[in-house]
Amino acid sequence: MKITIDPGHGEKGNPYPPKPGFFEGTQMWKLAQYLGDELRWRGFEVTNTRLDVTDEPSVAARGGVAAQNGSIAFISLHSNAADTQSATGSEVFYSVKGLEHKILAEKLANAVSGVMDHVSRGAKIRRSDENPTNDYYGVIRSAANGGCICALLIEHGFHTNPKDAAFLTDDENLKFLARIEADVIAAYFRAQTKANPPAATQAVTPTEPGLTPIEGAPVATAEQMRAYIQRINPNAPDVADIFIAEGIREGIRGDIAFAQSCLETGNFTYQGSAVTADQHNYCGMGVTANGLKGNSFPSAEIGVRAQIQHLKAYANTEPIKGEIVSPRLKYVRRGVAPYVEYLGIQENPQRLGWASGKNYGAKILHILGAILAMPSTGEAPKPAPVAPVKSPEEVTVDNALADGIITDRAHWLGVLTGTIPANRKNIRALMDKAHTRING
Repeated sequence: MKITIDPGHGEKGNPYPPKPGFFEGTQMWKLAQYLGDELRWRGFEVTNTRLDVTDEPSVAARGGVAAQNGSIAFISLHSNAADTQSATGSEVFYSVKGLEHKILAEKLANAVSGVMDHVSRGAKIRRSDENPTNDYYGVIRSAANGGCICALLIEHGFHTNPKDAAFLTDDENLKFLARIEADVIAAYFRAQTKANPPAATQAVTPTEPGLTPIEGAPVATAEQMRAYIQRINPNAPDVADIFIAEGIREGIRGDIAFAQSCLETGNFTYQGSAVTADQHNYCGMGVTANGLKGNSFPSAEIGVRAQIQHLKAYANTEPIKGEIVSPRLKYVRRGVAPYVEYLGIQENPQRLGWASGKNYGAKILHILGAILAMPSTGEAPKPAPVAPVKSPEEVTVDNALADGIITDRAHWLGVLTGTIPANRKNIRALMDKAHTRING
């Protein structure tokens, strides 16, 4: 499969005001080299519209390259500009002639925004003022009119924004960005190929309306995830960027994994958990029976990577990228929980899943909703009262209440604290057994 990459402008086109000596044309040319290498490694044939950094072909010639060589996609790389330094966020324009490729544009917008840690401005089309059936941007128009209708223009943040400019002028950042973009593009076209096999063998895969896929690009930003956890637990580790990056690498929503960690660790307080903070185990992995401490990992990155790999194993049957660090991956039946709602064993149609607690997936989605309600760039989070610290008895009772095991909180809290006479040993054993989380 052929892909044409177009680094926007020329060598010194559009200077970066916060970073004197840097230009959009040069930085996008560098990004194009890295992206081309990543796509070739994934099996694509790649053509660059600017072979040398000094090249500056016409707008029509750029799109014409994709039309002439039969590319399945034309991707033009840019950074945006505004009159104010506060403007930020990434967006992706797609062709009016290729509306079906909006999903790829959305995935790229979310992925780029996640890596650059700013708001996603989404997937957009812009029609020509003279002819609404044509595209406004010449590079998209020339590619689409020539037959390459998957024609995209990616705006990588704003080079007039100091934070965005600093990111785009670091070569290591560009290399990582290229790797993530290549992952998204490769996953999209693999899915397209699977969805359109030869007519003789074509099958229709049923969809599940109203459910939340675990696979895909993040919706929440690292900024929103960070704002959420800081309001609840100011002492929580700053791992939002790690969740986004590791999720994007595997094609799994890192924001969903982060919400799951908030549930499993009690918002990183570890109250009522067998796991401790120094284990870097953010999902209770290996806590398969009462009293077990579960698995430990050498760093936050490895701990998050193990969790993402485990989620991917539940979500689909795609191979894990790189070294497998999840020690319990071999116990997972692949692809049995493609949706968050199916992570709970009680709600999973096959009665398989991550945890035994009732409404496990719904609890994750409740936390995710709170994260998405957090303010985005430019709006500081409002202070919230610190949640009171619960006793172990309160944690046990509230979890049992949420799981539907009990209905009378005051009564059972009294039983566990000894203010209401009962056989406390038998009652506690019963509740511990009912509430035990079963991981993989």
